Amino acid sequence: MASAVNENPKDCEMWMDAYRALKDGQGTFGRNEWDQLLGHCMAVTDNPCITFSRELIEAYPDAKVVLTVRDSADAFWKSNMETIYAYGYSWHAYRGPLVALYRWLQGPRPLRLQMVGRCWHDAGYLEFPERGRQMYHEHNEMIRQLVPPEKLLVYNLKEGWEPLCEFLGEEVPEGPFPRVNDMEAFRQNAEFGEKMFRMLAVVNGLKLLATVGAVAAAGLVLAGRIKGLRR
Repeated sequence: MASAVNENPKDCEMWMDAYRALKDGQGTFGRNEWDQLLGHCMAVTDNPCITFSRELIEAYPDAKVVLTVRDSADAFWKSNMETIYAYGYSWHAYRGPLVALYRWLQGPRPLRLQMVGRCWHDAGYLEFPERGRQMYHEHNEMIRQLVPPEKLLVYNLKEGWEPLCEFLGEEVPEGPFPRVNDMEAFRQNAEFGEKMFRMLAVVNGLKLLATVGAVAAAGLVLAGRIKGLRR
């Protein structure tokens, strides 16, 4: 996600092409397109890739697959509810004229944010509070069914370097296993993004009020002149 949104935003256009072709049945998207989009990558992870797990496994049958798991489905559900759902998707559940006005005032979403919204939608976050645990089991079972055992590592990050390096045929690096994007870091990034959207809504709202005020003032002046001419 970070690569497409922050580092290579032009990639979002191809990700949307992939969604339209493979999820909506509009056009084609095969190995050549995947190579164009991901050919510079040695590995992929996170959204939007996981919403195309089946398609990527079929496109790259020789690839090794690391299925990251949590201690339990409950742990997975709790972590997502406190991060991605809480800061990234819960607002989709709200409806009403004030919410619609707030979104409208933010203006058209850039393509990269359209892609983020689409991948979260396809990942099922609208249903996550009720189905999150079941989705966890369903995804893990799908990966186990699609990937031959010799090409699959079921891996919990707390296991550290050793099983991962053995699976990939690499030496164990020196130093501790990296820990990034923890819950607090995620919250800070999400809150910063939401603050930007609020500022955008306020600025656009003030512009709208200024425009309406100017039009109203011009209308009053014109009405006064017409009234004066009639006298």
